[in-house]
Amino acid sequence: MEARANGQPIGSYVREYLFAANDNRPPPRRAPSKDQAALAAVLAKLGRADFASSLREIARAARIGALPVAPELEADLHQACRDMAAMKALLMKALGIQER
Repeated sequence: MEARANGQPIGSYVREYLFAANDNRPPPRRAPSKDQAALAAVLAKLGRADFASSLREIARAARIGALPVAPELEADLHQACRDMAAMKALLMKALGIQER
C-alpha cells in the first residue's frame, strides 16, 4: 500500500482511494497566478481607455477638414485599431475568457 501511496500519508491515500469516486464537490479554486492578475489588469486598463471616442474625434476632425488625412495616416489608424483588437484577443485568450 505504501508503494501505491507514492509517498502520500497512508490515511490520506486510503480516504482518497475510497471516497474520490463518490466525491461530488468541485475541485478547490486556486488563486490567480501573478501573471494572470497582471494580464487581467492590462485587459482592464485597455477596456477603460476610451480609444473609441478618441478615434471618433479624429474621424470628426478629418470630416470637417480640421485634420488633413493622408493615406499613410489612414493606414496607421486602421493598423492601430487592428493592433488593439489583437491585444485584447490575446489577453482574453491568456486569461481563458471567451469573447461574447
